[in-house]
Amino acid sequence: MAPILKSGDKKSIADGCDPVFVCDFPHQLRAAVAEAAPSHRSGKSIDQCFLRKDRFLFSFSEARGGMDGGSGLSWMLHRTKIFVWSHLRNQASSECKILNVPPQLCTEGDGQSIDSRHGSSWLVRIVNRGKESSLVKGRVSASLVLCSQKSLTVVYWPDIFRDTESLPVVAMPDDKLLQIDDRYGGAPGRRSSSSSYGPQADTKPVKSLIATGLRNLECVAIASCLGNLWRFDCSVSGISWRSVNAEIRGKSDNFGPFDFNNTGIVRSLVWWSREELLLLTPRGIECWDVQLVKGGQLSKAWAYDISEDAEVLKDLTSQKQVWLLDLQVTAEKNLTVLAASLSKDRVTSSSYMQYFMLTFLCALPSGRRFGECCDPQFRCVKKKAPAQVILPKARVEEEEFLYSMQLRVGGKPAGSAMVLAGDGTATISHYLHGVGRLYQFDLAWDAGRVLDASVVPSVDDSDEGAWLVLTEKAGVWGIPERAVLLGAVEPPERSLSRKGSAKDESVKEQRRRLAVESTDGVGKVLTRNSTQRLLQDEEAEATVGQLFQHYLTTRQVIAVFEKLQKTGAFDDEGEMNIFARFSKSIVDTIAKHWASGGAGGAATMAITAQLTEKQKRHQQYLNFLAASKCHEFLRHQRSNSLHTVLEHGEKLAALLKIKDTYNSRAPGQSGGEAEEAEITGALWDTIQLVGEKARRKNVMLMDKEKMEVFFTRVSDIEELFGCIDEHSQAIIGQEMSLKSQTERLCEVADACSSAVRAGIQYRDTQQTWYPSPEGLTAWYCKATVRSGLWRLATHLMDVQTELDVQSKEKLMVSLADIADVLLEGYAGAILAKIERDEEYRGLQLEYWSRRDSLLLTLQQHEREASELASQHESMGLKEGRFSNYVFEQFLKKGQYSKLLRLGEEFAEDLASFLRDKKSLSWLHDFFLKRFTAASDTIHHLALSSSDLNIPIIRDEKPTSGFTLSARRKLLYLAKLSALAGMSVYDQLVYDSLNSFPLGQEAAAELGIATFTEVLSPLQLVEACLNSGHKELVLRSLEVFALSGDVFRRGNKSLLEAAWLKLADQDDWLKMRQLSDEECWNDQQQYEALKATALYAASKYCYGGSAFVVGTPFEETLQLFREIDASSRRAEPGSAGSVNEVLTEHEDFPEAGEAMVMALRMGKGLELVAEEDNSMEM
Repeated sequence: MAPILKSGDKKSIADGCDPVFVCDFPHQLRAAVAEAAPSHRSGKSIDQCFLRKDRFLFSFSEARGGMDGGSGLSWMLHRTKIFVWSHLRNQASSECKILNVPPQLCTEGDGQSIDSRHGSSWLVRIVNRGKESSLVKGRVSASLVLCSQKSLTVVYWPDIFRDTESLPVVAMPDDKLLQIDDRYGGAPGRRSSSSSYGPQADTKPVKSLIATGLRNLECVAIASCLGNLWRFDCSVSGISWRSVNAEIRGKSDNFGPFDFNNTGIVRSLVWWSREELLLLTPRGIECWDVQLVKGGQLSKAWAYDISEDAEVLKDLTSQKQVWLLDLQVTAEKNLTVLAASLSKDRVTSSSYMQYFMLTFLCALPSGRRFGECCDPQFRCVKKKAPAQVILPKARVEEEEFLYSMQLRVGGKPAGSAMVLAGDGTATISHYLHGVGRLYQFDLAWDAGRVLDASVVPSVDDSDEGAWLVLTEKAGVWGIPERAVLLGAVEPPERSLSRKGSAKDESVKEQRRRLAVESTDGVGKVLTRNSTQRLLQDEEAEATVGQLFQHYLTTRQVIAVFEKLQKTGAFDDEGEMNIFARFSKSIVDTIAKHWASGGAGGAATMAITAQLTEKQKRHQQYLNFLAASKCHEFLRHQRSNSLHTVLEHGEKLAALLKIKDTYNSRAPGQSGGEAEEAEITGALWDTIQLVGEKARRKNVMLMDKEKMEVFFTRVSDIEELFGCIDEHSQAIIGQEMSLKSQTERLCEVADACSSAVRAGIQYRDTQQTWYPSPEGLTAWYCKATVRSGLWRLATHLMDVQTELDVQSKEKLMVSLADIADVLLEGYAGAILAKIERDEEYRGLQLEYWSRRDSLLLTLQQHEREASELASQHESMGLKEGRFSNYVFEQFLKKGQYSKLLRLGEEFAEDLASFLRDKKSLSWLHDFFLKRFTAASDTIHHLALSSSDLNIPIIRDEKPTSGFTLSARRKLLYLAKLSALAGMSVYDQLVYDSLNSFPLGQEAAAELGIATFTEVLSPLQLVEACLNSGHKELVLRSLEVFALSGDVFRRGNKSLLEAAWLKLADQDDWLKMRQLSDEECWNDQQQYEALKATALYAASKYCYGGSAFVVGTPFEETLQLFREIDASSRRAEPGSAGSVNEVLTEHEDFPEAGEAMVMALRMGKGLELVAEEDNSMEM
């Protein structure tokens, strides 16, 4: 549960200026602490025990915990239980492991606490096993070593996250081996009397512990105890140990102008390499070789004495005493030593302490064998830079406080270091432009002591991560880089302890700091200018956002261009341009309503909806740029910036394609992290990996799920290809079967190629928005994307060599798709280099080499497929059996082009095979020049109402039915085929060609049929007549007109029924009644008849306005014919004229004359003069 923050706190966290919540304590730990609390025993609920004032605080009376940066695990020791969880995931409880301390180490009574003879101080080291697996699969495998700082008792858990609880193994050295020598108890310049910065001040002869893993869940742990190094070889079966005399005890005499403190013996241990160990001694640094086999040796390789280094002594002049406190190795393999010194002020004669860091380079001689000592004349360690002073003047502290300090390195900002003190403070030291600044971790409420600190581990072990701290009461918090840069202050004259918080500056100190910051030093000027530019850019970006929001509300862009010019929005180019930055904020924004919940259905639907919304908003942003004339300016003056904006649209389209691919492959999920283990696809693993890398780069995203982060960071889609390039071995699962590897490879390859294609398609459809492409490199042409695609291609080419021809068809299709986009990316990159007048020949050679490899592999596969066909032929399978086997294989795999190419050699066999497969037979008929047969087949397909399972028209999807446009194409093709065959063209085919498309489109528009449904003319007419709708009844005559005279003659009775149905569409009796009552004149009567269906039908069929296929309507059914009033039709279809048909209407006796008049008016016949103008109705 995240802390409840005030609105102001939320804003500062969103700005990255304050620590951000990363991970809560597991609820199992909370429950254990609350259950043991006195308040719980007094009757209070568990919630009341660790909740107070809406903040998730709970108090540890004996809190002990730590963090392991390599594995991303944190631990807390409470009573006799060790709670281990991943602080890299925001739901720690789901992966919390509870380890029980062995009973032999607990009290004999209730067993609720550890025996006092082992003390209350313990060292814990976690051995990470399988980092690649934990990153890609999300599974953590680790061992844990627990060591008592008092008794040197060691407990080893080989695999703490195994499904079944593993029993630990214990080693308890003889007490006689640990007799404490007062000579090494310590005697600093000022000894502690009674104060203690730890939970309990007991004797701690064990000062440091490190461990590393071996095979078969074995482990080597090394502890420093007094003057000895203890080696523990841990395995599932037991622990063996032995002591090595380190011979590093400090001497009592002084060296040079100051004295190194000689207490504490070995202050810290740290790994330098896989088999080399560094020791920080009271006087310097030693390196020991560690043989990483069971029962291996420990031997000293070299030693470095700081007191003999003249370069270091220059930084330590005027120091009376020096303490070397801790040692760490940076990612660049530099040695950083935390030190403190005691000095006396010459003016006031008062003593003060100074804290500083020493940085060294370590260069070992080449060719040194294991266990061989270095030449004493060869200096392995050299000073790299002047000492970095953390606090120039601080109060004199007790020795116990000094030795409680620990150093951590590797966090952001680059080059920063964190100092942890025994009283629970955490202070970050950072040098900016040569000026040291300090940032002390502090929350708005009491979070308790800082127990340990770590760094968010990077996925590729390259970039530094954000600082993480484990607090006593508030879980794990992250410190963004921005918080350190903006929140750090210059070192005051104070201690690193809580005695004088960094936020309690006096007025005098504030004035001094402000005065120093206003100086004209070069570093200060650079800092001030950078800060001012940052503020200006943020203001300009905010202005763009306000004007864009105003445009969405009002659609007005009055003076927008001028306003943005004043803010400097057009100044920068490329990704730093304000418009590009605002576009990035649109596509990378995180939806506030998203709830972290794994890969469930609700989460995936929310992601799809969010991506669609981003796409819509990005298009609105482009419209805003165009309306405000900013687009035109960017197009000509800032083409790189506009290109970046439009690339965000491409990346959105690419991510949406990946999401579609993921949806089609992922099994149905209902939500929840527990289900993630069931999703084992390669695409899922890749998404998780990229999301995890983004989370570790930005501590602000640590509370988000990895899949959510992946689909949120749209602008960083290149990271997908970068992770594939770096972690392809784990993604494809080399430990899996060859079939599984093939499926996983094809899954990721298809997702990547389709994503790039989606981006290219967006570029093609939005081409009018783009600036001139000269010199611009598209995102899919960059080296990161090319490397990822090439890595996939190499794996595909390697795996295909182990498969037979038939098994690798799908794989080769994926390889062809990857090759297509990869080679297109190379072409774009080379062209851009040529246009920028840059060196391109190296890239061109790489392109040629990879192109040849891809094309040769594809060509070899085609050759093998052909050889397979030849082998089957040579085996006597040519007569029928050959076609039945090879043809079926190609047809089953959808390789229609290859199937048809076999017709060149096996023409009749293929013709027989395709006899009942009309979707393909006409293509083979073309090859055989059987144009008449092809014409008949195509005509049948065009009029077919059944769905087809083979797409025979490009861009038509299988099993979806042909669209009307596709059917029209087929009819034209049928006509051309018949003409090519020199055959007499069938009149029915001709009529279909002219009438079918129009009739079907009319039916679709009127809702009688869909745009892919096929209805015969007869069905269309019947549907129109049965609809009861006037317009549809009229459209039935349109079908008659377009279906040809053959159809009209064959369905004359239906045509007669249509005319009777048309007469039913008007109320003739009511029309006559109104004419009599209202005394209509000629014009009114004329207008009334023009509104009738008979008038419209007569005008269409007989008035010359209809497009009639074949002979006119008069040839089938005349409009008028003299008839005897007493005569009637003998049978349906025997009438000679329309007026004869209308005599059958029930209203004809009373309104027949009006009906006939409507027909005459529709045809355009003039009224005879002797007719009565009043026209009896």
